[in-house]
Amino acid sequence: MLLEETIYKDEVTNRNSFNHLFDIKICIYNCYYIMSESSTFVPASESSGRNINVQKEYEVADTDSVALTFIDDTYIFTEIIRCGEIGFHAIKSFHKHHNLKIHIWCSNEDISFVPEHKNNEIHIIEKDSELYKDFDSGHKGTSHLWANLILDLPEKYKKIIHFDSDVYFRGNIVDDIVDGLKTHELVGPVRPYKNNPNNRDDIRKYPDVSQTFCFGFNREYVTKKNVLNLLINKETLWNWVRGYPTQFVHDVIDYFDPVSFFIIYNGGKFKIINENVIGGINGQGSRVNKYEHLNKNFDVGDKIIHFASVGSGLNFCKMINNKIVINVPSSYVNYAINKYDIYSQLFFNNKILNTNENDDMVNDLKQFILE
Repeated sequence: MLLEETIYKDEVTNRNSFNHLFDIKICIYNCYYIMSESSTFVPASESSGRNINVQKEYEVADTDSVALTFIDDTYIFTEIIRCGEIGFHAIKSFHKHHNLKIHIWCSNEDISFVPEHKNNEIHIIEKDSELYKDFDSGHKGTSHLWANLILDLPEKYKKIIHFDSDVYFRGNIVDDIVDGLKTHELVGPVRPYKNNPNNRDDIRKYPDVSQTFCFGFNREYVTKKNVLNLLINKETLWNWVRGYPTQFVHDVIDYFDPVSFFIIYNGGKFKIINENVIGGINGQGSRVNKYEHLNKNFDVGDKIIHFASVGSGLNFCKMINNKIVINVPSSYVNYAINKYDIYSQLFFNNKILNTNENDDMVNDLKQFILE
């Protein structure tokens, strides 16, 4: 399979980068910051503020008649660093099914892809910041951002909800998470340990935790409880979010798992969102759900689709076009580009690979999304 020269096209790239900023706050991020009670990130070196308030008339995007929900104690966010093309569809579909404020973390290059909406609050990560540079190493950047948010957000944000840039919403799944967080401290799709598909017998004795493509958790069970008496600082939390069990009590499978275990060991309860609703794997370690054919390729449920690995595929395509060496096993590069080929055909009407092997899946997903 050969990579074609053209990678992607989308009409949103032709828009003026700042024509769509309506009634939102643009917050500049310089790696180290202090928090204000309004949740605006202010550079510590410029505490007088570099916040740009853009006041204009706007039209509210379609929300499928979803009533405005006020959840002042919950911080909802996503990050679209270097994948604004993909994040565009996640954010637009979020607004279609939810009438809630979301915090969008992006670079100056990504901001042109953010669909206009009154509920956007955009935070710019500047290219000369250490945080932006950490995104050169994938999850190093996301874990850096997440650790800072967990430790430094204002006290009023007792709960955090996150969704990946590579999801597509088909319904209001945030209400499922919000309702779950009323009685539980961790809510999301399951990552099974007892029945883990990794065939790791050494970790089957541990409880199941949550995947992170769309989930929520009680922040206070990370910042205010510590029954294990472990030393928790920003560096430790950074490693835990990244999935490195540094100074933790046992090994883990993936990203954020040490934090999820910490929540559970502090007395938190985990509520699993059913695999038919959120897609992906189930508690038995199987990908069987009512969308079994589609769910074998992506995490496909009633209310959301998670297009795992397409962000990596997009970046690999860019690196190949720019003749940048990819220091990742070729097996994963091929896997991710294959996934991105499906995504690109779905949303950009652009084929990446010189093959027809994905045509049936693309057609099936198109019909499913348009239902």
